[in-house]
Amino acid sequence: MLFISGMIPLWLFTVGTHVLYNGEVQIPYTNILTSLLGLVVPVAIGMVIQWKKPNWAKYIVMGIRPLMVIFFIFVFTVGVYANLYIFTLMRNKPEILLAGALVPYLGFLFGGVVASVTCQSWKNIRTIAIETGIQNTGIAIVLLKVSLPSPDNDISIVAPIAAAIFTPVPMLVAIIGYEVYKRCFKKKQSVYIDDHEGESNEEGGKDKLPVQENRYMELKENNNDHCVRK
Repeated sequence: MLFISGMIPLWLFTVGTHVLYNGEVQIPYTNILTSLLGLVVPVAIGMVIQWKKPNWAKYIVMGIRPLMVIFFIFVFTVGVYANLYIFTLMRNKPEILLAGALVPYLGFLFGGVVASVTCQSWKNIRTIAIETGIQNTGIAIVLLKVSLPSPDNDISIVAPIAAAIFTPVPMLVAIIGYEVYKRCFKKKQSVYIDDHEGESNEEGGKDKLPVQENRYMELKENNNDHCVRK
């Protein structure tokens, strides 16, 4: 997906010129390509390390985890405070919120329906729906923020940020629902099974006694017949 995103400058240079032929939009191809290379090259290096030196990859992941925690804390505190204008624009333009929600939700729906029509398993249906619905908004935010001049770059990232906000909501609801089901209903079922386990063993023992006696009688009769023949 990241490699296909690298074709954005080519698409803008070919098809985009016909779409925007009567506009005065100046597309910064060089900035877009530079931003994409800044995303693609680290990913390619990581894939090579994972392929050639998997042990190195484990240590790199262990070292990156604390940095990621610090990064997320910084983004959700200082980053949100520095970009409060985005929420103001969302409030003034509620259709942006609607578009941001429809992009991932229609992706979830479309991916799930296509997977169901093609007779995939339930596990594959969930995977395909999630993969289709989750949009790589990070690429869009970086490209728009770096490529366009100010204030166009600040205004243009409102839509992908709205999509990023609404994307994890269905999965979060599903996880919470599953945890509630697992902690409440499954425990009740296990308690019910434990309460009736003794009864099933007693019933099983009663059923097994006649079977064991019948087998004993059959063995005894076979031994008697063998002795008579001798």
